[in-house]
Amino acid sequence: MEISTRTTMMLRTPPAVSVWLKAKRRERGMTQNELAQKAGVTQRLVSDFERGKVDIRVDTLCRLFIAVCAILRSGVVCHAG
Repeated sequence: MEISTRTTMMLRTPPAVSVWLKAKRRERGMTQNELAQKAGVTQRLVSDFERGKVDIRVDTLCRLFIAVCAILRSGVVCHAG
């Protein structure tokens, strides 16, 4: 029997997470579209997430954080590269 190592987990994110992401994106002068391109998602997903309108997959949230951290080089939430 084969067990998949890839599971899709949805994460109901606290509002503070989307507020933080939006603030950091703006702090760096990035548009939602620029963040979306760096994270490999759509601009609409970034917009909906920042407004708290969608639940988000854990892997997608990680890609958004990595994209922001790569810009910030801060390591506040994650270390990219």
